[in-house]
Amino acid sequence: MRVAAMKYGSVSDYNSVTPSERERWKTYLAQRLQKPKEEITMKDWEKANSFKYTSIMHVALDAGLRPIEIKRANTYWVDTQNGTLRISREESSKNQENWIVALKEETGENLKRWLDERETREKYDGRDALWLTIYGNRYNKDSFRDVFQKITKEANLDLENRGLTPYSISHSTATYVTEEEGLAVAAQQCRHKSKRTTKKYEHSSTARQQDVVNNID
Repeated sequence: MRVAAMKYGSVSDYNSVTPSERERWKTYLAQRLQKPKEEITMKDWEKANSFKYTSIMHVALDAGLRPIEIKRANTYWVDTQNGTLRISREESSKNQENWIVALKEETGENLKRWLDERETREKYDGRDALWLTIYGNRYNKDSFRDVFQKITKEANLDLENRGLTPYSISHSTATYVTEEEGLAVAAQQCRHKSKRTTKKYEHSSTARQQDVVNNID
């Protein structure tokens, strides 16, 4: 899914942006490609991929973000220096705690690149939203579902038979972290107020243990 996210969503079409946005893009591409601004060509535009969807999916997978958290996500959540998200209790879902959520190094790099790219887009001017739809709105469960479906299709994942939904992200992250590091770490990473919430993700680990026991001669 991470690879598909990197493929999905190319940089804004040269002819679909305003003149001022075009200048911002040229400046951004010049810095990104390490070449003079006046030498940026259409081939450079065609090669460049947007980090918007890449950053959404990488952050969502690392942090187990729920659709409501993607909607609420703001630039001030991002601490690129320490590779974390800092989510206040007012903006977290279903609880009353402040959270510090760890991100992979790769995810942090993608977020840095997205924040740089974000500066080239006029619809983000004066706004804190980390991600906006093509219409300039914050994502809701429906608009994020559309993105999720397109990315999973790109990854050739069977949504219907595997029961994959945007909520599968938080479930899979909680399950994986529980298996690898235990309930306490999973509860913190996935922002569960009670460890009882996290305990339901122990089933996968228990199933593995049972498989091992059943194979003992």
